[in-house]
Amino acid sequence: GGLLLIIGIPVAYAVAVGLSVIAVTMLLPLRLNTQIYSKEPITIPNLLAGLRFVFTRKVVLGLVSLDFFVVLVGGVRALLPIFATDILQTDQAGFGILKSAETVGSLACFLLLTHLPIRRRAGDKMLITVVLYGCGIIVFGLSTNFALSYAALFFMGATDAISMFIRQNVVLLVSPDDLRGRINAVNSVFTSSSGQIGEFESGVTAAIFNTVPAVIIGGVGSIVIALSYAKLFPALRSIDSLDPDDLVRRFGDQDVLPDATLQTDK
Repeated sequence: GGLLLIIGIPVAYAVAVGLSVIAVTMLLPLRLNTQIYSKEPITIPNLLAGLRFVFTRKVVLGLVSLDFFVVLVGGVRALLPIFATDILQTDQAGFGILKSAETVGSLACFLLLTHLPIRRRAGDKMLITVVLYGCGIIVFGLSTNFALSYAALFFMGATDAISMFIRQNVVLLVSPDDLRGRINAVNSVFTSSSGQIGEFESGVTAAIFNTVPAVIIGGVGSIVIALSYAKLFPALRSIDSLDPDDLVRRFGDQDVLPDATLQTDK
């Protein structure tokens, strides 16, 4: 987007519209098999079953809430315009490059994961990457060099991709078939809302402490959350292989909080 602005604002919007039309056109031929869907009646308990599952499975609750709190305190996207103009003193093209850096880092890491899959100690690696994500935030907050800032954002995207890959896989694989959609919906609500609330939090902390301290505080907060979750949710560190059978065996019905009443069909 930033690069397209060099050509002109109408061009940037025209490309966005064109890509949207292409996306919709590609979706139109899809046909769904409605016979695979649940025939359960639509009741309040059934609608809330996914939420109950999340809050009664220690490992799922840990994974979902970890993502929520890290994104809540560690977001920097809302403050990128200030860094681009006041600190890095770049133009709209530079801002566009900075804004895409995390996504480029995530894409590069996801491509790498297709060739170097995570085979062991997935839980430890997830928590380590969250700590590294926080370190990337601190480096970005302290940087006054465009290349270093881009590298920090790229690194943040790459480390977040690893933790996201592990979180999403474990949550979906330990979910019962009949609840997977509802559990994924709960996970999506946590993920999307944390980003929006995190941007509000970034603005508030920037108004109180100034821009650079607010980003550094967010980075430190992400590290503290990761270390705290290693103690509060020991089940996260016990995640080893991402093999579906191994995950179900480790975190099936036995992984329930003490006062849980939810029953799931085998």
